[in-house]
Amino acid sequence: MPEKNGSDSGLKSSGTRPVLNSWKEIAGYLQIDVRTCQRWENSFGLPIHRIGQSSRSRVIAYPDELDSWRSQTYKAKNGEGAVPAEASISRPIKRKRVVLLLVPAAAVLLLGAIIGLDRVPNKFRIWGSRLIVANKFGLRLWSFETSLSNLEQLPFFQERFQEKRYVTDPDVEMPRFPLLLFRDLDGDGKRETLFAPETTGDRGGGGLFLFDGRGRRVWEFQSGQDVRIGSRNYPPNFSINLLDVQDFNGDGRPEILLVSHCFNESPTRIVLLDLKKNILGEYWHFGQLPDYASGPVRPNGKSDIVFVGQNNEFGCPILLVLDPLQMRGCSPQSPASAFAAKEKGTERYYIRFPNTEIDRLRIPRGTFNFIKLQANGHFLLQTRSQLRLDFEASFQSPQIIPTDAFLMAFDKAYREKQIDHPFERQSFLSAYSQQILYFDGQSWVSHPTMSHPSPPPQPIPGVPH
Repeated sequence: MPEKNGSDSGLKSSGTRPVLNSWKEIAGYLQIDVRTCQRWENSFGLPIHRIGQSSRSRVIAYPDELDSWRSQTYKAKNGEGAVPAEASISRPIKRKRVVLLLVPAAAVLLLGAIIGLDRVPNKFRIWGSRLIVANKFGLRLWSFETSLSNLEQLPFFQERFQEKRYVTDPDVEMPRFPLLLFRDLDGDGKRETLFAPETTGDRGGGGLFLFDGRGRRVWEFQSGQDVRIGSRNYPPNFSINLLDVQDFNGDGRPEILLVSHCFNESPTRIVLLDLKKNILGEYWHFGQLPDYASGPVRPNGKSDIVFVGQNNEFGCPILLVLDPLQMRGCSPQSPASAFAAKEKGTERYYIRFPNTEIDRLRIPRGTFNFIKLQANGHFLLQTRSQLRLDFEASFQSPQIIPTDAFLMAFDKAYREKQIDHPFERQSFLSAYSQQILYFDGQSWVSHPTMSHPSPPPQPIPGVPH
């Protein structure tokens, strides 16, 4: 009988009929392993003959019987005619191996496709003067060349990414606003990018850039302008220190709040932009404004934007309240420090606060380092000397709160004879509150008053009355 597998090494002759004389020879003829051969006997009736009655007796098999069994078994299973031994047994084994090889390859291809199809800005790198934007897998999406030779590097922007944070610098809590934002601004389901390049040294930043979801530059906004204060001119190399996006004016669409200042100098510019770069409001201030808070604090539910910082002419902490629907002009100053060619400001409140003995010891000009809108609708302010003030939304007389840090600094200064009297709470609170000054639109007064009452609200296009 012709051999089936191209080898007769396992065939012995029993008279004129070939015979296989062991499990090894039978398995070799069928091109399977011994254990599979034994399983086929038990499960599928593989024709095996034993010499003796024990399960360990010697086994033999006849190739013609094996061929017939194999043909009938395959036909019963598949409804087809007999096929060669190689097709009925070895091919499924090979197919399984191919499948096992293809599965990880397909998984790799699928993962690559998923990574490649993710076009959502999520991560970034700074490479020299270039911003590189990547998806959540770190795959580069697009890049932007700032052309700034002294662009701040990655750690600087990592601390100013996506959200406002408070940091301790060095002993007091200070706000740090993002200079890079990935956010769906226009509601189209794609993330736009806002980027405010900042440089080292005293050259200022590189303005503000808006990119669409594909990384195409939509517009650039110059954060500074040439400005004159009194007899001095200031260049337009302004640095952005405050950037935020929310619906400030209640029209149902987000606006961009941008606060920039001339590096280590007095002029500060507050701008409210829409997503098309239209200026909705602009206000100039003589002194830096490190923090702000906003919320529906008026009885009619309207929001104000409340800034804290310092006024460099007066050398003291200030609080500034602006109506986002009426934001223009400049801060109230004497003629020597007035902004040239700027109209009178439309601030709702402008309040000056006295410097404490600790302020005068530590810094030449007192300032606030943060403001927070509390759950009860009050504004909590803290000076650089860590004196706290709690204001209701009406901005009348605040509650004055000397913190433990403030009291410890006061006691230390007294022991070191930098202050000639110990802290006495009642006299301190009384003297401090009497020195708070409000601008009434014409002059400074000691009783709580508004600078300019807000005009009746005007209808906003697209918003129901």
